[in-house]
Amino acid sequence: MWFNWKHLRQAEAHGGNSGTNAVVLYFKHAWVSLKEAWSLFLLCIASILHAICPPLFDFKLLELRLKYDEKLYDFVPTHPAWDSLRKKISKKKETKSSFVKKTKMLKE
Repeated sequence: MWFNWKHLRQAEAHGGNSGTNAVVLYFKHAWVSLKEAWSLFLLCIASILHAICPPLFDFKLLELRLKYDEKLYDFVPTHPAWDSLRKKISKKKETKSSFVKKTKMLKE
């Protein structure tokens, strides 16, 4: 859904809170969203520079992206998107581990 009148209250609930004054909730959400937007904007510029010159930033961009995601998780830990991410990571780990086992068997 791209437009949701209840978004602020739902975000509040996913953050484990309820009953916050609407104005306070609005500005809290605005602050978090603007910080996230600024972080992503800077990460975008750094990623473009990294694309042009791969040695630049090494793996710091990945570490920063994960750090930003952790902060977002702290703000809305019960959102269903996190479950989807966990399942995808778990599935990738299973696929990778079975591949590693097969590769080890072939070497033996």
